[in-house]
Amino acid sequence: KKNFIKIAPRASVLHLAMHAVLNDKDPLESQLVFSGSNTDGYSRLFTVEELFGMDLSADLVVLSACNSGNGKLNKGEGIMSLSTGFQYAGVPSVVMTHWDVNDKYSADLMADFYTNLAKGLEKSKALHQAKLDMINRGSTIYSHPYYWAGFTLIGNESAIVAKKSGINRSLEFLLPIFILLIFALRTKRKSNG
Repeated sequence: KKNFIKIAPRASVLHLAMHAVLNDKDPLESQLVFSGSNTDGYSRLFTVEELFGMDLSADLVVLSACNSGNGKLNKGEGIMSLSTGFQYAGVPSVVMTHWDVNDKYSADLMADFYTNLAKGLEKSKALHQAKLDMINRGSTIYSHPYYWAGFTLIGNESAIVAKKSGINRSLEFLLPIFILLIFALRTKRKSNG
């Protein structure tokens, strides 16, 4: 939890594969359960209320945890869930679950999802294609909706575009100039030679 709090504000994608605990009576107390001990002064439990106090810049959060999209329906606010907490913290896209998910099959689905994102697909299409890939694996168990249908994307569906560092931007600008300079020098040599 301590590492998450430290690193999460700078991450562009957050993937949390862990246990989640819903609290329908007090949705702000629904929790993600981190590993480790409480000896470092941090509880292992991370609540929706704590998420509200964070400022996250991630393009996407994947909550590969059981029931991460379920919660109490509040009039005027919608469903208050773990996924809602990440939206309040500033994340425009969240992949969440609607029931208890199987670790092994979820990992396979997520591997396909990230492969599709890396190909430049929009988030919704990347998840849809990952589900189709699960169905078409040829195994009856993989094709059963229990293993893939519980994952849903909410929010911004656009593709994730890799952010370029200042060096990459400089190279993009300087490379064409360098190529033109080489071309000009070669043309000059040919005319002189």
